[in-house]
Amino acid sequence: MPNRFPFVNSQGGQPLVRYLDTNGDGTGTNNAVADYSATSAEFFIQAPPGESFIIHRMIISIANGNMRPDQYGGSGGALSNGIAVRMQSSRGVLDLLDGVPLTTNSDWNYVAHDRLLDEYGSATSQTLTVRWTFARFGGPLVLNGTRGDQLVVECSDDLTGLSTHRFMIQGYRVEL
Repeated sequence: MPNRFPFVNSQGGQPLVRYLDTNGDGTGTNNAVADYSATSAEFFIQAPPGESFIIHRMIISIANGNMRPDQYGGSGGALSNGIAVRMQSSRGVLDLLDGVPLTTNSDWNYVAHDRLLDEYGSATSQTLTVRWTFARFGGPLVLNGTRGDQLVVECSDDLTGLSTHRFMIQGYRVEL
């Protein structure tokens, strides 16, 4: 089957830069700022059938004010339930956090050492950016669209105090 993508990288795939969203295909909500304490929400990405997404990293962006290591965002405290990250498909589930959800800003250090805290004008306007490079611990994540593989971030707390809370994927896509 000929490659229908106009731009290809050295592996024969098209660059993939997309936010996780509530539909998994780039059309859903991509800002995880709402009250998910009663009903959790999944932000995910899934390749369409006949394609695979090769994911090298995820950039997490959390914006709010006066962030401290012992709280999530600038919420004033740790999350009760936390953020879960997993791969899932019809073959099963792989918990990328070993069953320990992320409840504080400093918890991101366990999976992603690369992080940056920016201040924009004052301590009441800060953005925490975290780069989780999957390729650093065994290789990129491969999401096979035909199998229905997904990369999922599940939010189960009230995150209405955040300004933005996004998860951007970087990698490439190939036809199977």
